[in-house]
Amino acid sequence: MNILKSNIVSKLILSGVFSVINCLGYACSKTFSSAMWFRSGKAFVVFVLLCLISTITIYMVFSYLFYFFDNTEINKKSKDRFFGGKVGLKSFIVIMIARIPYLIITYPGGTCVDSSYQIREVLGDVPYSTQQPLFSTLFLGYFVKIGGILGSYDLGLFVYIFLQSLILAAIMSYSISVLHDKGVNNILKYLVLFIYTALPMYGNFSTMAVKDTYYAAFSILYVVELSQLLTEVNDMDTRIRFRRILMYILSAFLVTLFRSNGIYVIVGTGLFLICYIAKENKPAGIKFRVLCAILLPALLWFAVMGYMKSSLNADEDTAREKMSIPFQQTARYLRDYPDDISDEDRRAIEAVIDYKWYEIGENYDPLSADPIKNKYRRDANRSDVVNYFKAWFRGLTKHPASYVDTYINHVFGWFYVGIDNDIRYIGRLGIFSESLWGDEEVKYWIELLGDFPVFWVLQSAPVYIWMLIALSVYKLVKKDGDGYFLVASFMFFGLAFCLLGPAFYLHPRFAFSIMFSLPYVVAYYTCHQNADQNEEV
Repeated sequence: MNILKSNIVSKLILSGVFSVINCLGYACSKTFSSAMWFRSGKAFVVFVLLCLISTITIYMVFSYLFYFFDNTEINKKSKDRFFGGKVGLKSFIVIMIARIPYLIITYPGGTCVDSSYQIREVLGDVPYSTQQPLFSTLFLGYFVKIGGILGSYDLGLFVYIFLQSLILAAIMSYSISVLHDKGVNNILKYLVLFIYTALPMYGNFSTMAVKDTYYAAFSILYVVELSQLLTEVNDMDTRIRFRRILMYILSAFLVTLFRSNGIYVIVGTGLFLICYIAKENKPAGIKFRVLCAILLPALLWFAVMGYMKSSLNADEDTAREKMSIPFQQTARYLRDYPDDISDEDRRAIEAVIDYKWYEIGENYDPLSADPIKNKYRRDANRSDVVNYFKAWFRGLTKHPASYVDTYINHVFGWFYVGIDNDIRYIGRLGIFSESLWGDEEVKYWIELLGDFPVFWVLQSAPVYIWMLIALSVYKLVKKDGDGYFLVASFMFFGLAFCLLGPAFYLHPRFAFSIMFSLPYVVAYYTCHQNADQNEEV
C-alpha cells in the first residue's frame, strides 16, 4: 500500500525510537529500573524482539497518521448546520452544559496541597512565598477571603471555580471559532469539540483550584494568537493588525502569571519568534511592532512580579525545584552504593539536604523528587551548592549507569503510553465543606470514567507528547513548517520543563500546556488547501 511505502525512513526511525523508549518504560513501570532488560542475555533478546514487534506495529499506526495529515483539506463552504454560524457561542454553550454535572457533584470545588497553601498565605496563616506564582496565589486567595467575609468560604471557592470554568470554556470555544474561520473541515472541528466537551480531564480540572488549569487555558489562547500572528506575518497581502499584537501580548503575559516557569517558556518562544520575523520581508515598522509584542510580556512580568514580591514581602523561592534531578540521582546512589562515598562527600551532601546522609537513600522515591527536594536547606550558600555538585560529579564518574537509570526512571512516564496518570487531587482545608458526593467518591468516579478506553487514550499525556513529536517529524519530512515549528516550540519548551520537573506520576497537569493546546494545533496545521481546489473555495 502507498500508505505504508511513503516516507519509510522517517517513520521507521520514529517507530523505532517509540518502541525502545516504551520498552524501557515498561521495565521502569514494573521494577523502577530500566536495567530489567540487561540483566541476562535472555532478557536482552526478549527486549530486542519486543522492540522489533512494536516497531512494525507502530509503523502502521504512524503511516495512517501521516496519511490523515496528508488528506485533511480546507473546506470554507461548509453547509453543516452546527458550524454554519455563531460557532464560538454554540461551542461555548455545549462545553458549559458538559461542565454542569462536574460543577454540581464537586461543589464547592476541589483543592490540592499547593492551592491550600496559597489560600493559607492570603488568609495570613503562613508568610507569602514565591514557591507558587504570586498572582495565582492572590487571585485564588482573595476569592476565598471575600467569600469568608460574606459568610461562606465555600461560596468564595465556588465562584472562583465557576469563573475558571467559564474562562476555559470561552477560550476553547474561541479556538474552535478560529478553526472555523480558517476553513478547517467539520470532522476535525467536531473532534476538537468532542475532546474539549467529553473528556473527564477537562471537567475534572476545570472544577479544581490548581494554578495549572488557568495556565493551560491561557496556553490555548497563546498558541491561537501566535498561530494567527504567524499567518499574518506570512501573508504578504495582509497587514499585521494592531488587535493581533495586543492579543498576543495579553495571552503571553497571562501565561507567565500562572506558572513559575511560564516566563521561561514565553521568553524562549519569543527568541525564536525574533529570529523568524527578522528574516521575513516585511516593512521595518511592522517588524518593530512585532518585536515590541515579543518583549512587552517579559517586561510586564518582571515589573509586576517585582512589585508583588516587594509589597507582600514574599520569601524568595529556593532553588529546590531546579535540584530535583540531581537530588534524585544522589538519593538513589546513596541507596544502592552507601559504602562507596567518602566522608567529605557525605558532609557536602548533608550541607544542602536536611537529612543524615544514610536517610537520603532510605527516603528515595523513584516516582517523585518531593521527599528529597523538600528537604533542601534554605540556608545553604553558594559554596555549599558548589561542593554538593562536586560530590554529585564524583558519584557520576563512579557509577554513571546509576545516574542514567535514575533519570530514565524519573521521566519515563512522559513517554510510556502504558502509564495511568488520571488524577483528581484531594487536599482540602478545614474551612471548606466536602464535595457533595464526598471527595473520595468524586475522585473514584471521575477517574473510573477516565479509564473508559477512548477517554483513557485521549487524555493520556504520553499520547499527546508522541502526537506532537509525530506531527513535527511529518512537518520536517514535508518541509512544510509554515510557522508550525514556532508554535510547536512553545509546547516543546513545556515538555523540557516536564523532563526537569520533580515528578510525572499522577501529575499530568505539568504537561497541560501541550495537552490542552495540541487539539487546536493539529487541526490548524494539518488542514491544508487541496491543489485541485479553486482558490475561492
